[in-house]
Amino acid sequence: MPYPNEHSCDFEGTYKKYRRVNCDQKHDDKCIDVVYGINEPGESKVSSLRYKKDVWTESAARAHCKSRKGKFEAASESKNQDKHEVRTFTFTEIETEKRDDGQRMMIGHAAVFDEVGDGGWFKEKIDQEAFKKTIKKDDVRALFNHDPNLILGRNTAGTLQLKNDDKGLAVKIYPPDTQYARDLVASMERGDITQMSFAFTVEKQDWEEEKGKVPLRILREVKLYDVSPVTFPFYEGTDVAVRSYNEFLEGRETNNDGVNRKAFYKRRLALLRLQEEIE
Repeated sequence: MPYPNEHSCDFEGTYKKYRRVNCDQKHDDKCIDVVYGINEPGESKVSSLRYKKDVWTESAARAHCKSRKGKFEAASESKNQDKHEVRTFTFTEIETEKRDDGQRMMIGHAAVFDEVGDGGWFKEKIDQEAFKKTIKKDDVRALFNHDPNLILGRNTAGTLQLKNDDKGLAVKIYPPDTQYARDLVASMERGDITQMSFAFTVEKQDWEEEKGKVPLRILREVKLYDVSPVTFPFYEGTDVAVRSYNEFLEGRETNNDGVNRKAFYKRRLALLRLQEEIE
C-alpha cells in the first residue's frame, strides 16, 4: 500500500516484530528511516527503508532502492488520497483462534455484500464482485485504526488472507508477536473492539434513483488499501461521493418529458445535505 508522505523500499521476509528507527541511515546527507524485522532477540534484518517525500524526490528514492535491490513503492499522490474512502462494519462473528504455535488469529468480515448502508444524504451497498480483482492483484495491509505504524498483516507476506465468500469480504489476520497486537487481541476477546473498516478507492460504481427516496450508490469494483479493526466507526469519503454523484448527474441533463434532470437532482442534493446539517 503506498503511503501518503513517504516512499518505501521493501525487502522480502516475514517477522514477528518490527522496529522503526528514524534517520538510521543517510545518503547524500538525506535521512532514511529504517524498519527492522525481528524474529529472535538480538537478531534483526532491514525489512523496509522509508524516504520522506519532502526530502526525497521519487526518482532519487527509486534509484537508491534499486541499488539496494528492494521493491520500490512511490508515495501516493494527494489526488488519490482525496479519493480514499473508509467504511465500517460491525463484526457479527468476531473471533480469535489459536494457531499451532500458540499465537492468535483474528477472523471476521471487513465488508458485507448487498447490505444497504446509510451515508447520510445517500444510501450505499457493495456488489458481490467489488473485491474480486483487488484481492488478487493488490498489495493490501491489515492495520489497527488505519495507522501504518501499527501493522497487523499483509497479504503479500501471507499474514493477511482475504477471500470473497457468500456473506462478504472474509478476513483472517495473523498478527505479529508485538505488545500492541497482543493488546488488540485481548480487547477483541473482551468485546471492547467489535468493528472493522476498509480503506478503498472506487474503480466502478452505479447510482440509482427511485422517486421519493435518497440516491443509492452501488460499489461495483474497488481498489483495496487496508482492512483495519477500529476503536470507533469510520464513514469517510462523503465528499468523494458528492463529486461522484455530480458526475453522474452530468449524464442526466433531460428526459423525454423535457425536464432538466441535472438541475432537478442538484436541487434535491442540496436539500438533502441541508436536511443532514439541520439534523
